[in-house]
Amino acid sequence: VTYSLTHLLKSRGICMTTSEFNKLLQARGLIEQLERKSTKKPEQLKKFWSITNKGLLYGKNVTSDANQRETAPHWFDSRFHQLLSDLNIKIAEVAA
Repeated sequence: VTYSLTHLLKSRGICMTTSEFNKLLQARGLIEQLERKSTKKPEQLKKFWSITNKGLLYGKNVTSDANQRETAPHWFDSRFHQLLSDLNIKIAEVAA
């Protein structure tokens, strides 16, 4: 079972934005930001997150509902606790 990062952070009471968490994931090489050309304005690039091979231990890329040419990271519920541990995030420390 996988969930979005927003869902997993909220369900565990972690007081951190997805942007902050994504920066940690990117720094560890678990996600990367990719780009694609805009369909309406080909001169513009749209950015989106994608889980790297290293990050596939913790989640998978699913096709984005917003755009079929993008992926959206989804994280395994059963491995999210291990991901938090590997990022040195303790639920007790961040839950208010």
